[in-house]
Amino acid sequence: MTKPVALKSLFTAILLFSVFLISFTANSETALKIISPQDRTITEADRLNIQGDAAGARILNINGTIVDLVGGKFKALAVLNPGKNLIKITAEYPGGKSVSRTIRIIKQVIYDDVKILYSKKEHWAKTQIVSLSTLKVIEGYPDNTFKPGDLISKGELATWLARAKGLALPKPRSDVFFDVPKEHWRAPYIKSVVDAGYMIGETNENFGINSTIKRTEAARAIAKAYNLTALPKNSKSPFSDVSAATDDAGYIFALFNKGFVNGVSRNPRTFEPSRDIKRDEVAILISRLDNVKKLRAAIYDFNQGYTSARLCKISTRPVLKNAKATPAEVPADGRTPVTFSVTAAKAQGVSEISQVWADITPLNGPDNAAMKKNEKGIFELTVVVTSEVAPGQKKIVIKALNRSGLESQTAAKLNVVKIK
Repeated sequence: MTKPVALKSLFTAILLFSVFLISFTANSETALKIISPQDRTITEADRLNIQGDAAGARILNINGTIVDLVGGKFKALAVLNPGKNLIKITAEYPGGKSVSRTIRIIKQVIYDDVKILYSKKEHWAKTQIVSLSTLKVIEGYPDNTFKPGDLISKGELATWLARAKGLALPKPRSDVFFDVPKEHWRAPYIKSVVDAGYMIGETNENFGINSTIKRTEAARAIAKAYNLTALPKNSKSPFSDVSAATDDAGYIFALFNKGFVNGVSRNPRTFEPSRDIKRDEVAILISRLDNVKKLRAAIYDFNQGYTSARLCKISTRPVLKNAKATPAEVPADGRTPVTFSVTAAKAQGVSEISQVWADITPLNGPDNAAMKKNEKGIFELTVVVTSEVAPGQKKIVIKALNRSGLESQTAAKLNVVKIK
């Protein structure tokens, strides 16, 4: 009779434990809430706020960075790279349980003059320019412009073509050309396309790195890069301004047959072979190439490529410690100095402290008095309390901002006494 009772008790205990485990897991899942950003986000921003709630958790980890929990809530900043970015948030609960969430982000590269151009309309090649820039095949300028209508140089075309083809970049041991010294940052790209036979120099000595390039020359380079055979000279020309007998006509015809070029106008169909080619035209041309099409499709696929290598950097609020007033008590005599000090540590991530300031309005001063870092790395501010300040305990709020725009604050206490 005792054996069935024992088995029943054991069964009950297992059942209760299972219910507890399921309940705990469900509660933990519910407890970890991500407010922002949403999974599968496509953004132009360089940084995104990460906010959420992890009530009951003892540790919160975002991409390897421990983030403070304040009342169960957390806030940090994701510093994004062009292309795919992965954010992994893990909350650890008492008892060794943990819950994780993953957020997939695509950071697009968009230029001001491509986003809004020509009577506030987006540029006609925006989609291609954005995707190729996000893939780091092409690039704009430091002022966040692309200058799509500007002429492209031979050096730029060589660089973009080498990236589009994924060519290995050798480290030149000697100058590639007289105008392409081995130290030049474009030298590996130019050497790779020349060695591959896609482009040639203007002469044996000069590449023409800063020279513009004709549409016919660009067509030849693109066709050679993709192993297209030039059509014979007796081929019928699809363009009214490209004779089959002209140089590079066979490459232009091959590109047309492949669907890489359509011409400048269609009635009649023209190509304008002798005109210098523009940056936006090259972007369009490169975007039509087979392997680049695959790359462009892959970068917007949220179901692949989100490995640990895509974990973006995380920035959190500055850490403020040891805020104090020295001395802690002063008379309002207009002579005795008091120094407010605080240790402002680097944020738990990539951003350093941008500025530290104190609100000294309780002492009839400004609310943004800058604190300077001394040789020991401590931020300080020295003031003199005037006789107009009423005696009593004063709370001086000290704030710090990091380079990602996250802010923290603490306070130092000062007792102002009457003049004896």
